[in-house]
This record gives sequence, structure tokens and C-alpha cells, in this order.
Amino acid sequence: MVSSREYVDGAIFCSTGSRTRFIPAFEKAFELLKGSVSKNSGKSRKRVILFLTDGNPTDSTTDLFKIIRDRNLELNNSVIILTYGFDSAYQEILIDIANQNTTKYGVPANTPVGDIAVM
Repeated sequence: MVSSREYVDGAIFCSTGSRTRFIPAFEKAFELLKGSVSKNSGKSRKRVILFLTDGNPTDSTTDLFKIIRDRNLELNNSVIILTYGFDSAYQEILIDIANQNTTKYGVPANTPVGDIAVM
């Protein structure tokens, strides 16, 4: 079994060369949060992702916001995302990530099951 510290150490660097990949970082963060949910705990705990970057995402922003939307839905939309950019990080996308503004990137907000239309 991997300790939390080893898991986090493996999740910290999700860039390859000059590419900055946000998706693997968010996938690992949500996986860690999902794995830490206790089924026996009656208490509601705050779940927070602190996302730090010094660059702009090179992965698809549509895919990024789908990951954020879908993974947060798996945790009952209980995850708060705090973002911090430095150096050349593009601030607008970090604000949109923190606000989980998925519709701006062509990803519809979560739809209640009763409102899903059959195509």
C-alpha cells in the first residue's frame, strides 16, 4: 500500500519538459480525495484541492473541465478548488478552475438525472 506522502510526492510534478499538464494533477488529486472518504464517518469533512502552477495548461481545456466536473460530482460536489499561479501562469483559467466555470469551456454544468433527455 502506498502511503499518503508517497502518493502526494508522485502527484506533485505533472509537467513534461515545457508542457504543463493540468489533467493528471487533477485526476490524482480527486483520486486521493475519493480514496480518503470514510464510509463509516458521519461527519462532513471539507475537501480542498490547492492547485499551484507556473504555466498554462497544454492539455485540452474542455477535457480538463470535464474531469473537474465529473470527479467533483463523484464526491457530491463537495470539493473546493483553490488556485495559485505564479510566473507565466494565465490567471483567467485559474479563476475559472476555482469557480468551476465549466460552461465557459463548452462543458455543461452537472444535470440532475431527472433532467437528462434521451436522444
